[in-house]
Amino acid sequence: FKYDDKNANLFHELVTRTQGDNREAIEEAQRKLDAVQEAFDEASRTAEAAAASLKEAQAREADAKAREAEAKQAEADAIARENEAKAREEEALAREADAKAREAEALQREADAKAREADAVAAENAAKEREADAIARENEAKAREADAVARENDAIARENDAKAAEASALSSAEAAKATEDEAKKSAAVLAAREDELKAAQAEVEAALAEVKRQEDAYNAKTEELKKKSEEGGVVSRNR
Repeated sequence: FKYDDKNANLFHELVTRTQGDNREAIEEAQRKLDAVQEAFDEASRTAEAAAASLKEAQAREADAKAREAEAKQAEADAIARENEAKAREEEALAREADAKAREAEALQREADAKAREADAVAAENAAKEREADAIARENEAKAREADAVARENDAIARENDAKAAEASALSSAEAAKATEDEAKKSAAVLAAREDELKAAQAEVEAALAEVKRQEDAYNAKTEELKKKSEEGGVVSRNR
């Protein structure tokens, strides 16, 4: 005979049925039965609590496994994101290195451009200095030309005086005029080139010297004619 919930009534009937002088034994048995029933109830409650705890533990275990799976997935996602971030970082470093290289190249090009600019400025300054020197030489040549023209004008004036004083010196004056015209042409050429101006100036000076020589000759000739005229007058008066 096994006591359980199904046989409780039968067991109770057996132990409570009247059996003469065994009442105390029956009561003792009833007490034991009650104790057993209470223990059974307690065991049932304990088993239910254990089952509930087991179910709760299983639920917690399932939840823990789910969270673990989520954590693993999150870890995998984090690793993937980390790898992606590393890849982006490597790409960014590569772009940064390329940008630095381009920046260095740009700086080098800028330095080259500045050097070329400095060379250009130096060349420009040198050109300006040469231009200023050329202008100075040109002004000097113009001054010499003006002086030559002034001397030429003076020579022309003296030549005109010589023409007015002596008609016979016309041929010499015309020659002097031709020389002066040549000097003018030479002076015009001098305005373009300094070397030619020097040559023309030399020609002008030579022409002026010739005019001076002719003027001196004319003056000498005039003086000689005056003396002869005076001597002729004296002779005439003596006769």
